[in-house]
Amino acid sequence: MKNSLEKDLTVTTPYDSTLSFFKYEESDENLEKKLEELNVKQYGDNITFKEYYSDESISSYLKGYTDKQAESVLEGNASTPLTLIKRSSYEGLARLQGKDPVNLQQNEVLILTNQKDMKKTMKRFVDNNKSIKINHKEYPLSGFQFMSVRTDTSARDTMIVVLPDQAVSEMEPSRISLNIQYEGEANKADQELYNLIETYNKNADKNTYLLGMTKTLAYEDATGTSTMIVYIGIYLGIIFLISSAAILALQQLSEASDNKARYDLLKKIGVTQKEVNQSIFKQIFIYFMMPLSLAIIHSIFGIKVVNRAIVSAGESNVFFPSLLTAGVIIVVYGGYFLATYSGYKSILKK
Repeated sequence: MKNSLEKDLTVTTPYDSTLSFFKYEESDENLEKKLEELNVKQYGDNITFKEYYSDESISSYLKGYTDKQAESVLEGNASTPLTLIKRSSYEGLARLQGKDPVNLQQNEVLILTNQKDMKKTMKRFVDNNKSIKINHKEYPLSGFQFMSVRTDTSARDTMIVVLPDQAVSEMEPSRISLNIQYEGEANKADQELYNLIETYNKNADKNTYLLGMTKTLAYEDATGTSTMIVYIGIYLGIIFLISSAAILALQQLSEASDNKARYDLLKKIGVTQKEVNQSIFKQIFIYFMMPLSLAIIHSIFGIKVVNRAIVSAGESNVFFPSLLTAGVIIVVYGGYFLATYSGYKSILKK
């Protein structure tokens, strides 16, 4: 989970910072003018872009092309309208990231997504559709590109369509954002932006809201979350592992004293020490393996489910962490098993 959270940030933080203006309700306020008044372009190379909502929902386009991973993404976005941006904005955003924008011809449009679970679905959609209808007008479809349009803590851009500039000239923007690549000291710029956002939202009217995110803050949030997950996972895992092994060991060693007379009787009727040791080994092995077997069966099914969530978060997998966990179990649980076996034999020899 830690690796997935951190790996996702390489996709979702292409810029040093992003500021976005939202409207709570319909108003005549000029969001672009408000953004200009903040005077944040001084911090480095930047681009301002607007986002628009179409009349159709994302799910209306992708229905019939989704797989299980994509369906889980769209479940919470069933009624989310399709987001649109200008071609000129897209080209500027790509160049600010150091990427070459796709060369679109005339009225061609391009689909953007930054969610890995949507890649296969988008490919199926593009392969099966030569055009796409947006706001009652048909546009030739060029393809799709995996790309983020802002810096954020997680991948939220399910489907964004790049339209020719004139296609959205009469539309009202739902959000206006400014992406910045710092030229100076990042820490100083970050702190000044935090203060600016806090001050603005305290004094702003009820119609607008300023949201900001920096690459530094996104990484700090992810690191804090992932560190907590790792700490709790390791702490609880080790505690439960040692507790269960210790209980089994104590139970077997307490039985050893009770069974000493029975083993002495077996030796008197001709049972060899080797056979006694084999019997002890089998008995302790069964006691230790019964709960471990149940845990393994549980993990096989549990890991399959959890792996789907982890893969969607950051295209990671649980193979190496599973091997590492198995190694810890072998060392700790196996160590208790061997110590119990050795202690059991020592008690019988007294």
